[in-house]
Amino acid sequence: MKTILLSAIIVFLAIPAFTQATYTFVGNGNWSDTANWLNHSVPPTLLPKSDKISIDPISSGECVLDVQQIISQSNQLEIQTGKKFSMSALLSIENELNSNVHVIDSTLLRLVSDSQMLSQGNYQFLSDNPIPAFAVGDYIVGGTGEGYICKVIAVEQARPGGSRNLDLFSVLLKTIKAKLTDVLKTGSFSVDLPVDNSMQGKIGDLLSVDIPEISYTQGPVIVTLSDINIALNPKWRLDCSILNSTLNFYEIISKQVKMTTSFKLKLSGSAPLKFELARRSLGLFKKSFYTVIPIRVPFPPFVIPLPVNIVMNLELVLQLEGSVDAAITTGILFTSTNTFDLGARYTLSGWKPIYKHVDFSSTAKADPLSLFAKANISASIGPELSFKLYGIVGPVFSKKVIAEGEVAKAIIGDDWNQGVSALAKTSLELDAGIFGAPAFNFAVTTQKETIYEAPYKIRKFLGEDGDNQKGDFNEYLPKPIKVEIFDDRGDPVKDVPVYFTVTNGGGSVSNEKVLTDMDGIADTDWKLGPEDGGDQKLTVIAKKADGTLIKDAPCIFTATAGCTFTDPRDGQVYPCKQIGTQVWMTKNLNYASPSGSWCYKEIAGNCDIYGRLYDWNTALTVAPPGWHLPSDAEWITLTTFLGGELVAGGAMKATTLWEPPNGGATNSSGFTGLPGGGRAVNAEVSYTSIGRSGNWWSSTESDAEIAWIYSVSWNNARVSRLYYSKTFGYSVRCVKD
Repeated sequence: MKTILLSAIIVFLAIPAFTQATYTFVGNGNWSDTANWLNHSVPPTLLPKSDKISIDPISSGECVLDVQQIISQSNQLEIQTGKKFSMSALLSIENELNSNVHVIDSTLLRLVSDSQMLSQGNYQFLSDNPIPAFAVGDYIVGGTGEGYICKVIAVEQARPGGSRNLDLFSVLLKTIKAKLTDVLKTGSFSVDLPVDNSMQGKIGDLLSVDIPEISYTQGPVIVTLSDINIALNPKWRLDCSILNSTLNFYEIISKQVKMTTSFKLKLSGSAPLKFELARRSLGLFKKSFYTVIPIRVPFPPFVIPLPVNIVMNLELVLQLEGSVDAAITTGILFTSTNTFDLGARYTLSGWKPIYKHVDFSSTAKADPLSLFAKANISASIGPELSFKLYGIVGPVFSKKVIAEGEVAKAIIGDDWNQGVSALAKTSLELDAGIFGAPAFNFAVTTQKETIYEAPYKIRKFLGEDGDNQKGDFNEYLPKPIKVEIFDDRGDPVKDVPVYFTVTNGGGSVSNEKVLTDMDGIADTDWKLGPEDGGDQKLTVIAKKADGTLIKDAPCIFTATAGCTFTDPRDGQVYPCKQIGTQVWMTKNLNYASPSGSWCYKEIAGNCDIYGRLYDWNTALTVAPPGWHLPSDAEWITLTTFLGGELVAGGAMKATTLWEPPNGGATNSSGFTGLPGGGRAVNAEVSYTSIGRSGNWWSSTESDAEIAWIYSVSWNNARVSRLYYSKTFGYSVRCVKD
């Protein structure tokens, strides 16, 4: 026999069964009032085997159990739908609770033990009425404080009066902890354990905690976390089934838990150091609530209300560790969203974890580095949630989101990179001793995912990047070569070393290494090499600390080298070319000087093709700015580079406009010498040798009357050094200053 002291309203489930007698409550008020029973037939205290009690009070009425009533497994206690039944006396139910179990109603038996007494297992109760007999070996179950399930090991006999009030009854029970399976033979129950914003005194299903800023200092290292927010909505459910005083089934689970975490982290250090913060509490939140767990029993099918006070503790915990090897300042903006199912299930075959990873997505953004050094930091932040049932810690849930930041610095050189990765560690610890099951724990860690990289990618500047320009050899291109560096979010990255290297054409750049600016841009000026007439190439790269190239490196820029000069005096354009160490125009000068120059036979079309013919004194003055009439020595430098006087003419002559045989003409030098002929001044003026000879003044005179020219002819590959009167007219070919 077990005694239940209750005043709560309970609902008993009913199924059809064979009965010998039925007692029907049809009135309103106390059980003991015969007027409330059909035919004034009140059920006996010990209900005979197979008898039935039906509770069907009048509309808006209530049946109040005010006397002891004992029923057994063969009986039925049926409450009609929508009817009320409450108890202010003793209802004894055989078999489903063990016979020596006392479920304590705190309104009838008041627990007055202080915390020290409770920690020693001493439970003292006071009552206005005589207290039922307790015996060693009995069990007590109650919801006062954090709740309790205890086994009585000593009893101080109930007695009227106490040290302060002689009108009260008192009993002192000395106990030890017990299990639910000590109390219940057969039954099952479910209970919801909501975690919501009420834990911090606010309204809302989502528990959302904001922490403005915290700091951690160890030696020369300062770590600051700000704008911290952690939000989660776990709704736990506990299901338990006991059969024959043995735990048959136990499951605790929270489905579709969504947790978001965000914070800003700043790390600054001024000297090498390893640092660690093992554990720091960011806040402790507590929630407790009293409830009555409805224990469902199958025979007869009704509910035994078991009182319990459930205590939930939620603590937000921070852990840090890392190192720096020199002065550095860096920061991370981190956000994470994690959705998952978590729980565990116990059957007679043992424990099985329940875990389903639904989603784990994180983003990060690192601040620009103000000082460069090698550093790493791991910040772990998340909730630790525990439940207490009957004063015993049950499930302990922990979810840690870990952000790992790293700055790598090359051992030699200025290359660097920084990255942020994220992972989540989930654990569940179960002390299920109160349910008669062994302890269980498991943990799962998501795969580490890189969520931020810088520098990540290089590309040619989207504006004028300087690619595919045409320019003069040995001259800077008109526009700079420009690239951009981005992180993996597409944002520009500052202070990334970018390397510019000429890989074809023999040119150079104004700066081979350039740090990106605030817009992630690096540029340099490209001076083309002497190899004209073809593509020259420039390679641009950026590297990580380990020397590997960032994404889309290298960028290849191409420029076409050549030479053109526009005479500012008349706008005429002259091609030019480097031959050896000299830069020559590859077209005869056609500047119309005020005097001292002529078109061959005064035909303007000849000037368009062959250029003008100048007397020597005029030839000395007509070269455009930056150019001059070559000296005798400069002509010799040219012919020597081309193989000497015997063959240089062939390398200098164009392959068209010459009369055949145009001996040895290859124009391999690109000089493109044309047969412009000459203008002789003797007794009369005469024009000779167009199509047969090309003649060019040097700036070197032989004497006061004559000067040196260099001449090539239609019938051989020679270059001839000749002198003629300064009054004669010959072509002018300019060489660059």
